[in-house]
Amino acid sequence: MRVLMHLLAILAVMGFAWWAYGENYRTRAVREEVARLENRIAGTREEIAQLRAEWAFLNRPDRLRALVDLNFPFLGLVSPRADAFAPPSAIPFREEGPDRRPGRPEEPVFVSGPGRPLLIGRGSLPPRNLPQDDIADRQGEKGR
Repeated sequence: MRVLMHLLAILAVMGFAWWAYGENYRTRAVREEVARLENRIAGTREEIAQLRAEWAFLNRPDRLRALVDLNFPFLGLVSPRADAFAPPSAIPFREEGPDRRPGRPEEPVFVSGPGRPLLIGRGSLPPRNLPQDDIADRQGEKGR
């Protein structure tokens, strides 16, 4: 009986040693995976920081202003002014009905370029003329 107990104890110790050995290597593999993931996260954060810096560099107001001036003949972009927007009373709203929600325009809002009418819903508003000196200044820059 004593020999049987010693044999069972030796087998139990060997079984626990085998289990501990396997857990040790699984733990090491998980630690290596965590280290790889942390390195990837750090690299991605660096890329994000670099992209944010590039975005800030590309969106400098002086650079954008120069691009607007350069492409004025093609795009017709001008600085926004308070008189370039339609008053809220000019927006046509739907009548309330069983399948309509109140206060919604009939169609999406479409805004056209300078000197062209502002379209909202099905109706259109008369064009709001931009100050002629802005347009004349920009058209004079075509020769650059």
